[in-house]
Amino acid sequence: MPETAEGIHVRIKSIRISKQQSIHNCAAILGVSAEAYHNKENGAEPISLPELELLAAYLDIDLSDFLSEKPKDKESPVFLDENLRPQYLRIRDKMLWALITFEQEKQALSLEDIQNATHIPVEALDLYNRGEVPVPIVDLIKISDFLGISTDKLLETFGENELKSVNSNNFEDWQPEYPSSSVAQTDNGDTFIDIIEAFRKISKQDQALIAKYLLEKLKSM
Repeated sequence: MPETAEGIHVRIKSIRISKQQSIHNCAAILGVSAEAYHNKENGAEPISLPELELLAAYLDIDLSDFLSEKPKDKESPVFLDENLRPQYLRIRDKMLWALITFEQEKQALSLEDIQNATHIPVEALDLYNRGEVPVPIVDLIKISDFLGISTDKLLETFGENELKSVNSNNFEDWQPEYPSSSVAQTDNGDTFIDIIEAFRKISKQDQALIAKYLLEKLKSM
């Protein structure tokens, strides 16, 4: 991980300037106001790992350039279609917290244990755990360091072997809560409420695997 969280913000600004990109353009990529982006870049507001991934793709750099003083060759860009970015952010956040929860459960740790080690308020941890807010990169670093999750694991791409393991067996217990004739819908016609509810009922490991699969499908659209 970077030596300090402040180092990430310094590199974000430095790379953006070197790429001759404006705050307004980067703000548009994240779907926030220019003021909100400015605050993220300067550390006044939290920035999440999925947001960094979108910025890395937009600035045509490898994500590790934000997280390390030693840049490396860029391998593959994250998709930037404006219609897919919101879905990407939500799914990637879900995948990251599933990874954290899996490691937390494996070590038999509670949110209070994480709070004591990282000094992140347990109320904030609870919000991350419920998926109500994305995990700021600063908190993600603290939690990952405590749990022993490496940078490579956080930035892990969706490998071919993992993709092959996502088959019908992964979805046997992932059944809609409502019959197809009475699927709950949001005001904009979203018919996936039942899927989200079922998603919460499966193991964190399977959640991470399915989230990776969904990201791969979104990238191919």
